[in-house]
Amino acid sequence: MKNSKAVNCVLYSNKITGFLVNLGFPSGKKRSGNPEFLTTFFYNKELCKACLRGLADTDGSICGHPNSKIMLNISITSKSLLNSCLKAFRQLNIPVGSYSKGINIYGKDKLNLYFKMIGSSNTKHIYKYKTFLLEDKVPNTKQTEDFLKSGKNFTAKLPYFGPMV
Repeated sequence: MKNSKAVNCVLYSNKITGFLVNLGFPSGKKRSGNPEFLTTFFYNKELCKACLRGLADTDGSICGHPNSKIMLNISITSKSLLNSCLKAFRQLNIPVGSYSKGINIYGKDKLNLYFKMIGSSNTKHIYKYKTFLLEDKVPNTKQTEDFLKSGKNFTAKLPYFGPMV
C-alpha cells in the first residue's frame, strides 16, 4: 500500500482458504460471524501476544487521558472477539478495562507492561508512546501527523520494550 508499510493481500484460492479453515480460522467476513482467538493460541503465549499486537496495531489508538495521562484503546465491536481478547490479557497478566465496544489500558505503568510484553509495529503508536515517556504527554494529532509525514525515525534513547518495529 502506498505511504504505508502494509500489504493488502487478496487470495483467490480454495486450497489456501481450506487450509486456513482447517486450522480453525472462520470463513467469511469478520463482522458476519463470531470471531475469536483460536483455542490453540491460548496454549502458546507468543501466538496470543501476536494476536493482541495485530489487533492493537490495526484497531487501537493511543491518546491522552485526563486522569492517567495516557491510554491505549482497542476498538472491538464483536462480543466474541472482545471476550477472547479479555481472556488473552488475563492469561498474560496485563490488567485492562473493558466496555461493550472495546478494551482500555490506562496509565504509564500498564502501558509499559503492554509494550514490554507485546510491543507494536505501528509507527504512530510507537511515536506517541515514546514521546509520552520523554515528555510526560501524548502528542496531539497534528504533531503526530507532522512526524509521520517527515519520514524521520524516532531515535530517542529509551529502554528496550520488546519488538516494536
